[in-house]
Formats: sequence, structure tokens, C-alpha cells
Amino acid sequence: MHSTKEGTSGSRGGLMEMVSLTVPQSSSSNSARMAGQISQRARRRSGTVALVFSCCVVAVVLCMVFLVSPQSATGTQDSSEASEAVVHNHHHHHGVSFQEVKHRPSGVHADDQQWGESKATYQATMNQSLPYRTAFHFQPTKNWMNDPNGMMYYKGWYHLFYQYNPYGALWGNIVWGHAVSKDLVHWKYVDDDAIVGGPKWYDLLGAWSGSTTFLEDGTPALLYTGWSNVSSVVQIQTQNLALPVDKEDPLLRKWYKSEANPVMVAEPWMDATKYRDPTEAWKGKDGLWRTLIGARLTDNVTGTSHLYKSKDFVNWTYSHDIHMINGTGMWECPDFFPVALKGKSGLDVSVSNGMVKHVMKVSLDNNKHDYYSVGTYNEQTDEFKGDSPSIEVGIGLRYDYGKFYASKTFFDKKTNRRILWGWCNESDSDNDALTSKGWSGIQALPRQIWLDPATQVDLIQVPVEEVDGLHRDKVSRNGFTLTAGAVMPMPGVHGPQLDIQIKFLKPKLEQSNALFEGSDVAALEAQLTCSRTGAAHRGYLGPFGVLVLADEQLQEQTAVFFYLQVLKDGTWKGLICSDQSRSSMQDDVDKTVYGTYVRVLESEKYLSMRTIVDHSVVETFAQGGRTVVTSRVYPTVAVDQAAHFFLFNNGSQDVQVHSFNAWRMESVHMEQLQF
Repeated sequence: MHSTKEGTSGSRGGLMEMVSLTVPQSSSSNSARMAGQISQRARRRSGTVALVFSCCVVAVVLCMVFLVSPQSATGTQDSSEASEAVVHNHHHHHGVSFQEVKHRPSGVHADDQQWGESKATYQATMNQSLPYRTAFHFQPTKNWMNDPNGMMYYKGWYHLFYQYNPYGALWGNIVWGHAVSKDLVHWKYVDDDAIVGGPKWYDLLGAWSGSTTFLEDGTPALLYTGWSNVSSVVQIQTQNLALPVDKEDPLLRKWYKSEANPVMVAEPWMDATKYRDPTEAWKGKDGLWRTLIGARLTDNVTGTSHLYKSKDFVNWTYSHDIHMINGTGMWECPDFFPVALKGKSGLDVSVSNGMVKHVMKVSLDNNKHDYYSVGTYNEQTDEFKGDSPSIEVGIGLRYDYGKFYASKTFFDKKTNRRILWGWCNESDSDNDALTSKGWSGIQALPRQIWLDPATQVDLIQVPVEEVDGLHRDKVSRNGFTLTAGAVMPMPGVHGPQLDIQIKFLKPKLEQSNALFEGSDVAALEAQLTCSRTGAAHRGYLGPFGVLVLADEQLQEQTAVFFYLQVLKDGTWKGLICSDQSRSSMQDDVDKTVYGTYVRVLESEKYLSMRTIVDHSVVETFAQGGRTVVTSRVYPTVAVDQAAHFFLFNNGSQDVQVHSFNAWRMESVHMEQLQF
């Protein structure tokens, strides 16, 4: 279904004629805009419906666990008590369950009556000023933010653009916000609306996501999606170009829209309402620029990426679809980039030969998860093929198994890294709550990303090393036992801003040699297993891990843990889980137990976990970043300095801790750039 340039021009002209009849400012135009905004809000949130069934299953399982588990008093113990614990009997609790120990501290109880009383007290005194704003994650001072866009390093500054509503904390009126940084950690806000000139007919209802490409002369160029209306009931999406007003300005404070816009429009056979989010462009050996547009075929079930080509970055022609997968639905925010077979260094997007593979990543509008596939890009045919059908785009591996969406990478030419950004939306998503709070959405910590040389399948993600510059007050302890049933505070480790890095010795039990497919079916099975077990489950090998944002009585706690599932043949395979079920006394927040299987190589001696806590976000990197889970939580008691930390082991077997390191994280004060 190839198209000619003439065909593209013709369809563009037709759209221009339609728009010229509907754009005049009138009451009907305003009504159309309102209808479009409502339609788009539905578009951004429609993926929620796809999760209803699985969420219901999880809820039923959790309810069954709670109903059959006798409630008990709970307590804490320090490390010396943990090592000398004498077991009397086993109890279960809503959160972590553990064993009653000798010399148990007094006054640390959280039975159902106290839970109810505390919850009632909380609900009577609830106010929206509770400290859920992060201290070192990027977020605007106020209002709504979603997708990261157009990141780059330019003339000494890192640039981050983002989808932003300058008028409120709900989605709508979307423009490109802009911030700059010298180190990816300390940010200054540049502008609430970087692309100047006001709405044009092609982005009348919003300037949506896109990417930055460096032209041959070094000028950065933005490709972005415009959303507009062609009638009171029909909206369209087009691709548009913006260039810096002054390319010598290292801060790139203002951008203007090209007179050639829109530079790409949907072909007549395409769905113009499912046509968005251009990738960074790359140049082939034939001298032509290439970019991908996320889309869905008109069968309503096949996700795809349209490939466009251009000689001059202004006149673009549709070529063909580089890759498509049936049953995956709309592909948002596609990303396409090379990775080296060895080493951590990143590559410019135009590198396609030598010892490289390519990554195709898409954000599925159906379920709001980011999926990727590692494979081969054929430069001659402009086609991508994943290495394994079972872990193809949209049905296989994810960047993150929690709250992480609409991600985008860029090549940091300063340090030769490929860096990943992603949006973490709120889980207290009631509109009234967001409006009262005055803000919504954060960006996950920027992550360096590279191909796992050991598996050639997984991508490794770790926070950029600049994040370590926020470390303060290190606490270390090596070579100790986390006894069965232990809940153990670590002196000096507390608060809502932490970086916890732990290595557990693997059990001597033989590992399963079953093939780890990483498919979406396996991911659902893993999440259900995490939900069915939860931190309160008493297994043979786990759950064991950490409790963060916990109050002293363990009424509130966010548990991040390994659970080693023992199979019928006596071998094990590991899961990493993030249990939000007891993270807050609020009822109207997400309390999902997120998790997945984690690939642990037989050659690896340890189960490693790095958990970074920042008030309302918990990011966990397992096995050196091979698997990542991000959670948003909203404690009501375990806030600020009332937030405590514990190690725990709810399994029936002791666990050996090889190394434990923890730091308090310094706050970052983001401010408006002064011109």
C-alpha cells in the first residue's frame, strides 16, 4: 500500500479545504473544541477499560487472602533481636506477616480496630496538602504534565520538553513545556509554552508528542503531532515542524512553526485520528531522512508504525509500514534506535551497521504499558524484525512493570549514553483530588539504557550516575542473616527520600532451567502470583525485601520484595513484586500489587535490588536493572520523617544478606530560569 508524493499532496489539500470551512472562531468552533477535548481525554484514558478484568481478578484474590488469614498483632525488631528470634507461632496481617519473637517491643500493634480508628481519624482530617510532591524527580511547579518530548543535549544544556496544561491539573490545552539542566538532576523551567505563535489550524486543539532531530548543520528540529478539528464531530492528527528562533541560543527559549505545516498528513486509507507521535528521524545511506509515526490500522486491532521519508526534512512522503503486530491496538509514542552488542555506550540513531541491533518500542494505548523488542533493521528494505516472536512488540518485554508510560530515549552526545525518560501518572486519579492538589504527573528518574550483553534480549536500565550526587548519610552493613519471619529496622535509615541497594545470596536450591519467554501472558501470570502472595504470604523462599514509607506500627507500608516460586520439579524461578495494597489508608488510590518474573542467570551469585523512594514514587531496579517496577503511593501516616524503613523476610527459610547500602537523598530545588 505504497503512496506517491502526489497522493500525499492531494490528501493534504483536501484536509486544508475542509479545515478552512470550520476553523473560523465562532460558537460552533468552541463547541467542537470542547467536544474534541472530551474525546481526547477519553483517548488518553481508554486503556483503563482493558485492565478492568485483570484488576477484578486481582481484587478477588486479595479479598480471599485477607478473609482466610487470621489477623494478629504485629511488631518490629532490631537486627540483634532478629538474629536471636525464638518462634512461638505464625500469624498473618494485612501487610507483612511475621513471627512472634522473644523480647518483642511493646506498644507496636496494628489490629483491625486500630486500623479502623486510625482510618476514621485520617478521613476526618484529610487535606490535599499532604506531602506527595517529589523532592528530586522532575515535575512542574503546578498543573498537568504527561509525556516527555524532544529531549536533547545542546550547547552545554540538557533540554526536556513535556506535554503540559498551563491552565490546570487535568488533561487539556496541551502545549510543550520546557526545562533545562546542566546535569539531568537540577532543572530550571524555561517556558510553559515553548513553541510560539499560538494555535494554528493544524494544532488548534493541542500540540502533542514528538521528538528532536539534529539537522546536518547542527540545528535541532522538532517534529510534533498537531490535533485539530475538521468538523464539530471529527478530529484529525497531523505532523508538524518547529525550528528554533535563535539556534545560537543555548537555552533554545523560543521555537517557531514552519510555514510548510503540516508536513505529514494521513493517507486516505489511514485513520487520521490514530496517527501521532513522530520519532527522532535518521538518515539512510541514500541520503533520505526517515521517521516513524505511531498508528492503528482501520481494522481497529493492528498496531503499526508508518515510515515516512524526506530529502529536506520539510516535504515528507509515506513509504510503507516498517512493522506491525495484530491485536496490539494503537501504538503511541514509538521509539526506534540502535544498541551496541557489547558495552554500555549509546549510539546515534543513524548508526545501523556493524555490531548493533535495533530496538522497537511502543506505548500501547489499550493498556498503558511500554513494550519493546530487540531485533534486526534491514536498511535496504526499511523493515524491522524482532528476534523472537514470543516477545514481539506489544506482547513481550516491558520497560517497566508498574506506572511508567509514553517513554522516549535520546542519545546524549556529551557522554555517549542513550537515556530514557518516562511519565509516571498519578494513581489518586479522581478529578476533584487532582484539582485540589493543583498538579498531576511526574517524570521517572532519567535512566541509562543498553543491551544486556549476557542475554542479548533484555535492555538494562539504571538511573543515570548523576543521581548518585544526591546521596547523603550512607548506612552500610554486610554479611548478615535475615531470619525467617524477621521485620528489621536499620538504624539511620528512615524518611521519604532514600536510595536502598541490597544484594541477597541466591538460595542453594537449583534454579529452574525453563525458558523465560517474558511474554504478556507470563507477565499477567507473574502479576497475579505477586497479588496472590503479597507481602503477607508465607512462602518457602520469600517474600523477602524492604518495607518503605512505613509507619512504626506498620499500618501503612509499601513492600518491595523477591518471591522465589518453587516449581513441581523442586527448582525455583524468581519474581520481583511491589505491593501497594497497604500503602495508604485512603480508599480512592491504586493499591495494585505490581510485579513480574525476573531473569536471574545461573552464573549470577546474588539477587540484587535497588529501590529509590521519593515521597509518592517508588522505583525498583532488580538484577542490575534487567527488570524495573515503578509504583505511585499516597501514605497518610508514613509521611516525611514519620516514614520508616524495614527489612523483612516472610518466608520459612533464612535469607543471607551479602551487602546492604542506603543513602538519604538530597532535595533538588527546581526554579524558574532567570533571563
